[in-house]
Amino acid sequence: MSPEQAKGRQVDSRTDIFSFGVMLYEMLAGRLPFEGESALDVIGSILNKEPAPLGETPRELRRIVEKCLRKDREIVSHSRPLNCWLWIAGDHATVTVKTVSLPKPLMPDNVLRRF
Repeated sequence: MSPEQAKGRQVDSRTDIFSFGVMLYEMLAGRLPFEGESALDVIGSILNKEPAPLGETPRELRRIVEKCLRKDREIVSHSRPLNCWLWIAGDHATVTVKTVSLPKPLMPDNVLRRF
């Protein structure tokens, strides 16, 4: 659950970014970033605590996880998935756009319109 969800606010792409950070943290650390004895304790942890450091994880991965799990995420309000991933990647993002030609349909247009 993202901080926005825990506070009862409207969810947006920030929730997806937070979830990605939780999943990546768990994959790298072998444990959840926020824990508690009950669901309420976990929500309190999400809102008020920082996850334990990841330890011997490559610096760039740590940076990505920390950025995804930030609590003050007003600046992370992106409406398009590509913008989200560019925000996560930060200064290290490289985007290559390639134009491709699509093949013509096998059926004539008038046949396709019937379906």
